[in-house]
Amino acid sequence: MRSLLRAPTFIVAAGRAFELASPMVYRWDAKNILVTVPVGFITDFASIPRPVRNIIDVNGKHRLPAVLHDMLYA
Repeated sequence: MRSLLRAPTFIVAAGRAFELASPMVYRWDAKNILVTVPVGFITDFASIPRPVRNIIDVNGKHRLPAVLHDMLYA
C-alpha cells in the first residue's frame, strides 16, 4: 500500500516554480520505503507542454506525485 502521510504546503518561488513550505512525507509499505521531501525543495509540478495544457491541468490530481517524482529525480 502507498500512502501520503503528510501533504505539503507551497509558496510561489521564481517563475513557474514552487517551494515547499512544509514537508511532504510518502510511504510505500510493500518495500518499506519512507520518502520525505524537505521544506525548501523547489518543484515545477508536472512539466506539461503548452499545446496540451488545455487538456491536462498543471495543478491537477497529479501535482503531488509530480513533487515526489521531482524529488526522486533530483
